[in-house]
Amino acid sequence: MFQPLLNIINYSRKVGTTVKLNYRLLIGKSIARLSPHRFYTNVVEPGNSEIDLNNLTEQLHSVYEQPLIHRLKLDHPVHMEPREVWLDSLSQVEPLRLGLVQLHPEVFSTAPRLDILAKCAEWQRWYRYINYDKVPSPGEIQKGGRKPWPQKGTGRARHGSRRSVLWKGGGHRKGPRGPTSYFYELSAEERALGLRVALSLKLAQNDLFIVDSLDIPFADRQLLIDLYSVRDWGPSVLYVGDTPESLSPAMEEALYSLKASIFMPLSGLNVYSMLKYDTLVLSLDCIDNLQQRLLYYKYRIYRNSSIRDYELELINSVFSLQTLAEKHPSD
Repeated sequence: MFQPLLNIINYSRKVGTTVKLNYRLLIGKSIARLSPHRFYTNVVEPGNSEIDLNNLTEQLHSVYEQPLIHRLKLDHPVHMEPREVWLDSLSQVEPLRLGLVQLHPEVFSTAPRLDILAKCAEWQRWYRYINYDKVPSPGEIQKGGRKPWPQKGTGRARHGSRRSVLWKGGGHRKGPRGPTSYFYELSAEERALGLRVALSLKLAQNDLFIVDSLDIPFADRQLLIDLYSVRDWGPSVLYVGDTPESLSPAMEEALYSLKASIFMPLSGLNVYSMLKYDTLVLSLDCIDNLQQRLLYYKYRIYRNSSIRDYELELINSVFSLQTLAEKHPSD
């Protein structure tokens, strides 16, 4: 962690010079605000230093406990580059760039499929709906058991019972007979594809953010309101953590008073909720689990994992040969 920077610091101690760094160190809030891509350093003369080198190493390790880049641990095709997203924090209102998180391209770079999104959203609307409407049939009407008048001699139309559908207050034919469930099963592959499409669209629209933890300094709804305003988050925010314990008590109390923002564990993440809320905030601890589960449902048709590995090796070898041919066209 910070190995290039620490090498410069150790070298400067040997030669007796100091290092000037162009980032702001907020020791009071235990947060290091770093340059977006790399450390820009320049060696200056002793006495002109802005930061004490004796405590710089300890301060860096104490205020920044996470690596600068959270690299992707899963295999991916060589022709697809991982997506990179800033790692943010909820410890203050202003945005904090704590590093970069690499996301799997097969999960967060899926081609938009509006038909799949509509299919998943419609399935979620109907699979839990139950129609309780019910009308009585002629056999369930209590009155009118006998014949209302004789068959002949009265000049009126013949009727056998007041329970008939022709009579007011009589029974109904082919009416709703609730409770009726509208549940139907949607394949796991389509549901997983809907999640990947929704995540990709949220990321493309700049409505997906990753935070180090779902924790705020104190339980205050105004802190979240100011945070939404400063960071241009939508009025409704969906927070997703790996487990229900990922939400801190202070965050839970603040979200309770904000009706437009809710917390959801990773096991409950769905397409309808992601489309319903304007902003999606994922905690860092659920990224790996989310990607593994979605990739499992994408490639679970392969009974043996070696087939998946063979496919990746084949794709990588093909693109390697194409790159080699482009470098040496004459050969």
